[in-house]
Amino acid sequence: MNSEDFKNLLEDFRLKIGKDMVEKMQESENRILLNINEKLDAKICQLTEEMEHLKNINEENEKRLDILEKHSRQKNLILFGMKEKEKSYEELEILVKDTIRNTLNIDCDKNEIDFVRRIGKLTHDRPRPILFGLNTLGKKIKIIKSKKKLEDIGAYITEDYPRKILEKRKSLQSQLQDEINKGNKARIVYDRLVVTNKSNKRSLSQSPETKEGDKLPNLNTRQAPKKSKQQPETSNRQTITSYLKGKKDAA
Repeated sequence: MNSEDFKNLLEDFRLKIGKDMVEKMQESENRILLNINEKLDAKICQLTEEMEHLKNINEENEKRLDILEKHSRQKNLILFGMKEKEKSYEELEILVKDTIRNTLNIDCDKNEIDFVRRIGKLTHDRPRPILFGLNTLGKKIKIIKSKKKLEDIGAYITEDYPRKILEKRKSLQSQLQDEINKGNKARIVYDRLVVTNKSNKRSLSQSPETKEGDKLPNLNTRQAPKKSKQQPETSNRQTITSYLKGKKDAA
């Protein structure tokens, strides 16, 4: 073997070693990347599960907060249109109490009012509404039933709804107007639209999620089977009476 052959052999050996090293390095790199990807996938999966769990907890907490907020406002009312002349808390309390007594003709003592306060920003063009709380739900219901009497003094009263419910009630206004235009009686009860047909029989309550293709049941057609069931009962009573009468005559 001459020197030239030796050089060629050495070069081939060097290339082979280099190729093997490159392949081994590539394999090592692939294994490392695969291991990293597997760990990342496992971590991402774990984080996704934790986020989903936290999301569920957050939704449950929001529901609890909504319930607590609804309960805390349950006995509250908001009075609009009362001139802002009071100079103290006591005068504002007397204004609310006298309005309930004199305008709504409902007995109301001082100890039946939990609190009173003006809400909103102070402006010169119109008075701020009065938020007040009552100590009994029964007194609130009486006031709500008589609220139309406030129209005589240019005032009106509403319930103290949470902001989320106010937004939902606002979104139902267009559906409410559509039902009224159809000739149906409709009203918004808390966060639902309740529709009553022309025969004054209550229909199913509708919410914003109600599909347009869903049809309410025809309540008038439900009454027909009851009449057909009553007819045989009358016929049976007549037959039994005739039978007993015949037995009596035969005796």
